Amino acid sequence: MNLAELGLAFRTARIERRLTQQDLVSMTGISVTLISKLEGGMLPDVGIVRLIALLECVGLELQARSRIHRRTLDDIAEELNAEALKDPRAVPIERQRVRRTRAEKAPKTSH
Repeated sequence: MNLAELGLAFRTARIERRLTQQDLVSMTGISVTLISKLEGGMLPDVGIVRLIALLECVGLELQARSRIHRRTLDDIAEELNAEALKDPRAVPIERQRVRRTRAEKAPKTSH
């Protein structure tokens, strides 16, 4: 995720929570200018403590992972569930363990 993507995710989360930039100023003491630059992906340097405070206010968290991280089934389910929240008719996806029977596990023989 680059700074522009982070800014967009932050702005989207703020709007979904119906918070204004001024609300965040009141909650964190961080200036509107800094918040605006973060949302626009134009802030080259922001302290980690400030960033975490802002992310927490909009319900996001900072997560470190390997650069060669591959999407897991949990990642995909989380993405699909996030989309489902936007559609009231959608049913959330739950992770389930699937077990095969012995017959299904047995190798097939050709005649």
